[in-house]
Amino acid sequence: MQVMREVLTTILICLISLCFIGCKKESTVQTTTEENPADEYIRQLSSENESERIIAKKKLIQLAEPAAKRLIAWLEGYPIIEVDKFVKPSVKNDVYEILGAIHSEEAIPILVKTMEREVPAGMEVGLSPVMQALVEIGSPAVPHLITSIEAAEKMIAASDSSKPLKELNRIIQIRASLVLAEIGDKRALPVLQHLEQSVENDFMRNQIARAIEQISHSEDNSGNGRVGYDK
Repeated sequence: MQVMREVLTTILICLISLCFIGCKKESTVQTTTEENPADEYIRQLSSENESERIIAKKKLIQLAEPAAKRLIAWLEGYPIIEVDKFVKPSVKNDVYEILGAIHSEEAIPILVKTMEREVPAGMEVGLSPVMQALVEIGSPAVPHLITSIEAAEKMIAASDSSKPLKELNRIIQIRASLVLAEIGDKRALPVLQHLEQSVENDFMRNQIARAIEQISHSEDNSGNGRVGYDK
């Protein structure tokens, strides 16, 4: 009888301990999955109601950095919004626009990466929504864009005779050049001048030459420190 009581007591203690651990774990999950104030507005970006989408964009811009953190997370794959694959491009364009309007420096790496990976659409002569977002953010994006041009140049040098790979990396350089031209930061001139000399394609060389000219005639928007290109 005494043995039975001891066994039951031990079981009871174990059950109480498990309940305590379970409650603690549930509390932790609730804390980590707590919604950001921006989440509902982000979900409204995929609404079929245009007025609702416009209001959501304005609200997210007003929220600024808290919204930027969640928008960046969504671009990186966090499932904050579930949208139809046919709607997703327009939602992404709204996200780029918002990040640009917020001037989110934290968004620069994912925006540059997206710019690099965009599917080429013929000759690159204009700004895509993600490129426009980088223009809006402005001078803080310049070092990242310079790095993008330099990394593409290394890929070209390593690609030997692979023409498709070479062309893709040249397109990345043209895109970065177009954004740099619109920003107008003179820190970009050394890397663009070096690039102008190394490009074989006349169309691309002309694009880079225009970018150099545009930056040369713009006001000096550079930040502190020099981001040069020494070769």
